[in-house]
Amino acid sequence: MSRKNLVFDEKLNLEKIRQLIEKKGIDINATVTYCEEKGWTFLHVAVDTSNEELLDYLLDNKANLNVNNENWGTPLHIAVTRDNMRVVEKLIDHGADVNSPKGSYVWTPLHVAIEALREEAAKLLVRKGADVNIPCDDAIRTGCTPFHVAIETNREKLIEFLLKNKADVNTKLKLFSWPIFSATTLGNPKIVRSLIDHGASINLPVDDQDSPYFSFTPLHIAATFKHSKVVRVLMDYDVDIDAVTNQGDTALHLALLRPNEAVVKQLLIAGINVNILNNENKIAINYCDEDSIFKMVKEHIVKLKAAKVWIHKKNINIILKDTELKELWKKCLEEIEGMKVAKIGAVTFFDVLNDHGRELEVYTENSEDVAAVLDAGVGKMFPLYADILESRLKGKYRGKMVKYMLCIASVLRFSITLNVGNAEKALGALIPNDSKSFLSIC
Repeated sequence: MSRKNLVFDEKLNLEKIRQLIEKKGIDINATVTYCEEKGWTFLHVAVDTSNEELLDYLLDNKANLNVNNENWGTPLHIAVTRDNMRVVEKLIDHGADVNSPKGSYVWTPLHVAIEALREEAAKLLVRKGADVNIPCDDAIRTGCTPFHVAIETNREKLIEFLLKNKADVNTKLKLFSWPIFSATTLGNPKIVRSLIDHGASINLPVDDQDSPYFSFTPLHIAATFKHSKVVRVLMDYDVDIDAVTNQGDTALHLALLRPNEAVVKQLLIAGINVNILNNENKIAINYCDEDSIFKMVKEHIVKLKAAKVWIHKKNINIILKDTELKELWKKCLEEIEGMKVAKIGAVTFFDVLNDHGRELEVYTENSEDVAAVLDAGVGKMFPLYADILESRLKGKYRGKMVKYMLCIASVLRFSITLNVGNAEKALGALIPNDSKSFLSIC
């Protein structure tokens, strides 16, 4: 066997390696071909087979722990993909570099462990000093950190662990930009919320012109992929609902291109502008070809028109073609008149509907479910506009402190004065006795 052509199969063991090193003078760090894999060392073999006896022999004889194979990386890269945590720990304790790149692929052992879904190994690496924010620099995934890989696994507990260990939520990855874009694409609302709570920017667009989502914000992504639960999460924060792409499309344009009733409804009641023209000079409804959603959007436009909201003539022309909307128009006008006299403190429901420069800030100490209050309260008074009012009353995306159910509970318990029938009495019966909150009108 030539020293330049050391080829072995799976029968390679401690005894054979000891003879090669001690009797034939083969370098302990010699690169060999093992089971057709070139560029391995004996230490790679020991780790791959989880042969701890061989591993201990090589470590005791000062084998190089950081020889980097082009395809497999260092022995530590291999170890973290196996189930034997003792091997991982031995390598690290003997000086293996926890941040060593993996050949031309340049991933660190932490990247590899996360991609292989080896959470225990990933956590051990972090505890031993692995950098959770180290980027890779290959041409395909430039800027990819271990945290980006973790987002793509969709593993909530692993992501939370990395966040607790100072993972940067705003590091950029080629094509998909920030971690929140990958999380939004996958549609996990818990992960999206956690990223935002840890400082992720929700209104910055993808700025890589090579990306298929260039100029998209997370809201555009959520609408495109029909992730209604993610849309709902974004609405709890200061999201720019009317942001447009480089093609002039709002999230509503994109949602109607790929119809999803829940997404479209959430965008409408949250107040997205139905009048924005894109680069093709089209309003969002022009892209709707699903009857039930088309009907919902038209009815929403009628509600806005009745509330004295300016409506583009393109929208007007569409609703005028539907004679069945005349009855809805009349009912909307009746509710509008009621809203002009029904008040929350000094603010009428009509003011709330049109967002006349006033914000309701509600702070509450309880977290009870007040859905029943919403159903029997605003819903009974103004059934056609209940969803829109509910959205306005939560203070336009005030975040976790302003969950809309708690906001409504506070409003109803302390401030509401109504001039419409017995609504106040009906609502009062549903207000929790132990609510502790106050209403501030700015």
